[in-house]
Amino acid sequence: MKTAKTLSMALFLCLFVGCATSRQPGFEERDRFVINTPSYFDNKVFYVLQNLENDQYPLKRADQLTSDSKSMIFHGSPLSLILNNVTLPPSQAKGTKDIAVVLEVGTASSGESAPVVAWYQRGVRADQPLNFANLLIHFEPRWDSRVAPFVRIRVVDVSSEKNEEARDALAQVGTLAQGVSALIPGANQAAVSLGMKAASLVIASRANTQLLDYTVQFYSDEAIQAADGSGLTPLRKGRVLLVGRPLDHPSSYWASFKGSLDPATTQIYSNGSPVAAPVVTLTVSIAQSIVPAIVAQRSSYLTTLLRTAQQADLTAVKAAGKSVYDGARTFAAIENLRRNRDPSSLEELIQLEQNAGTEKVSDDDKALIRSTLKELTQCDVGSSAAVLAWKKANPNGFVFEDQKFKLKGVVCPT
Repeated sequence: MKTAKTLSMALFLCLFVGCATSRQPGFEERDRFVINTPSYFDNKVFYVLQNLENDQYPLKRADQLTSDSKSMIFHGSPLSLILNNVTLPPSQAKGTKDIAVVLEVGTASSGESAPVVAWYQRGVRADQPLNFANLLIHFEPRWDSRVAPFVRIRVVDVSSEKNEEARDALAQVGTLAQGVSALIPGANQAAVSLGMKAASLVIASRANTQLLDYTVQFYSDEAIQAADGSGLTPLRKGRVLLVGRPLDHPSSYWASFKGSLDPATTQIYSNGSPVAAPVVTLTVSIAQSIVPAIVAQRSSYLTTLLRTAQQADLTAVKAAGKSVYDGARTFAAIENLRRNRDPSSLEELIQLEQNAGTEKVSDDDKALIRSTLKELTQCDVGSSAAVLAWKKANPNGFVFEDQKFKLKGVVCPT
């Protein structure tokens, strides 16, 4: 009877308090799930329209964009996110600030993401961009169009941070993350781990001032059409801006906002006047920016398996080992083609995609090969059959252009 009461009490606690094995956010994680309103509390997402005839590029909201097949990103394409710059507004307060940029990006079908300090800079003056440009922050080798990429951007003033552990971690991030792709798996595991530690400490501190905290998801054209538009933010190639509303303007400010970007100074204007608010600029690209990340990620998984070999069966280790080998082989073939730009390297890559060898290539690696061939040929080669049809339509060999990664005189099969 006593045992039954004990079990009943344990079940009660599990149901109403939470079992120890369930995933509950700790206090240090609370700001991942609860938003504290930042200093600049009203922000909008704008898309930059290229207009080479003018000195300034116009900005458009999602609902103002027209359909443009050139800027669309299709299912299975590689996806790169680049943090171009972060600009702070003028301030009446004297002195400088210590600024941390905390990013959280999710593009995988698993939905996993984690906040990372991507940049830390001391002594930042008002009305200046942070001292970096065009940092590659995330790479997804094969984007699933059902997944709406999730981006959370936080700009935090950590000038009043007194925690020595936090300041030490931030200082090390500043040393390690110079030019490091902070959110790319395998790019620099030391920097990533340190950036995650610094982020958890910065987020947990109530002494820090959140200047900007904004979350947005970007949707495929298919998802937008299924929702009949609805003002969803589309995933498009090109530059995307997060613009804050100046503190001395009411909410009606956006109704008359007519934004433009000066590419020379990265200053944002509205109706000819500078916008006195934080601005974050991102670029979305389909370039294969860091293909080796796939190899590194798989290698990291294999290393974990080998460290716990007593708990992992031999089949899992063999599968992970083959995955690393396949990733390295695919990367080497793509790099040979990009570097040599000759018919033999192209033929080698085609044979790899066609599974001509004794060892088969994974679907993810095939997708990378096809995206490379699509970039090279400007033809739709989204399947093995399409690659074979394209090859048959061009039986007389291949000639590479001198200045671009592109073939001359290619015939695309209809």
